Amino acid sequence: MTFLQTVAADHAIQRLLEMSRRDVRRRALRQKPDARDHSQSSWTSLMIDRTALLLPRLQGAKNSYADVPDDTLHHLRIGHAIMQIAQARTGLQGETAAEIKKLLPEIARYFDGRHRCDRRQAFDLEDQIDKLMAENAEPADEMQALLIDHLIDLRFALGVGSRMEARRS
Repeated sequence: MTFLQTVAADHAIQRLLEMSRRDVRRRALRQKPDARDHSQSSWTSLMIDRTALLLPRLQGAKNSYADVPDDTLHHLRIGHAIMQIAQARTGLQGETAAEIKKLLPEIARYFDGRHRCDRRQAFDLEDQIDKLMAENAEPADEMQALLIDHLIDLRFALGVGSRMEARRS
């Protein structure tokens, strides 16, 4: 199989990771969830397929990619959380809906491949999520309670603070 492989493993790994980041970004920018082409099951299938393409290439790579399996899992989880939050937003009104509308583009910016996000951007995103969770800490209805669950999922999926600290050391 390696004899027939036309693209270097490192290049293929980078390309597949960029595609995953791009798709997370697109998912966050979609203001209304589109169930036709991005259902939870199709998202999961896409990310599992990409992981299946990545794993064999890791052995043939010249560089070390120890974080790649974790990154693909994070992309999968973040994509799920984004879709759930966007769906929950359609049932909410007022300040909470407006804050979510501001949060989703920030997540997209975090996954923008044109520049590397710095730690400040990561912690700002974490603060936005924390603020939204605090503002909805006493949910008035089931929709708000679900939103809190999805925000917690997103917060843990991003793992912004803990992952940034782990990579720094």
